[in-house]
Amino acid sequence: MRWNTAEILSVLKVPSLRSHIVLNLSFFVSMGFALLKLVMGAWLRSYWLTAVGAYYAGLAVVQFFLLRSFHHQNAKKQNRVFLWTAVLLSVLTVTMAGVFIQMVRDDRTYSYPGLLIYIMALWAFAKMITAVWNLVRIRRDMEIVLTAVRCVSFATALMSVQSLQTAMLSTFGGPGQFARMMNAVLGGCITLCMTLLSAGMLIHGIRAGDT
Repeated sequence: MRWNTAEILSVLKVPSLRSHIVLNLSFFVSMGFALLKLVMGAWLRSYWLTAVGAYYAGLAVVQFFLLRSFHHQNAKKQNRVFLWTAVLLSVLTVTMAGVFIQMVRDDRTYSYPGLLIYIMALWAFAKMITAVWNLVRIRRDMEIVLTAVRCVSFATALMSVQSLQTAMLSTFGGPGQFARMMNAVLGGCITLCMTLLSAGMLIHGIRAGDT
């Protein structure tokens, strides 16, 4: 069966299908980052890299959980999936806060070789803009699992922005008091955003379960 461009575009206009495709891609990206960071952490005996790898592995677990639950039609099952996603994001927020604290305390940095940092910058900004746009466009009548997918995408984008800032400060500014301050400020803001997001999801899921 052959698909022309018009048919592909019409299919991709369906929000649930588009989100399912994005979720699949995000799952493989998170798995790749997790394996890379964990291997580097073990090789260099770096607790910090291992913690970052564990965070991405946790994100991959959440994304895999959502992939398996994406087509649930039962409202109670969907709400249970949403609540579990909120709980897992809460656990990841605590993990991420620990990573940020160690990054600032030990002045941990890393950089991307050559022009890769510019590619990663475009990727991080595009990911963040898309995630925020999708989060703002969440509707009351939207499937609750689809809402969870968009919340997880936002969490992934936040970590990408933090990683990008750390790399850019290391590449263009070098380690120092300014870099530590900027990483502390952004890390604190991201932790606060994640805390509010997961708390909001828990409240919404509990209220939806009571109705």
